[in-house]
Amino acid sequence: MAAPLKRRIRPGVPTGYSIGGMVGAGIYVLAGSVAGAAGIWVPEAPFLVPTAVPVFGFILSIVALVAAVMGAL
Repeated sequence: MAAPLKRRIRPGVPTGYSIGGMVGAGIYVLAGSVAGAAGIWVPEAPFLVPTAVPVFGFILSIVALVAAVMGAL
């Protein structure tokens, strides 16, 4: 039969748990403040983001290409 496990809580475990809880709460606060700033546009976000992200990605790639060409001159 295997030896029983010793129950030990090291100081890092509750510290990490507490820090994780604070960071998680901060993420919810940030999401709430962004939603408050967005106002009535929050329900439309699932429809706007899939179209906005590729457009901004395309614009950023064009900017990067122009910067690379201008740097090569």
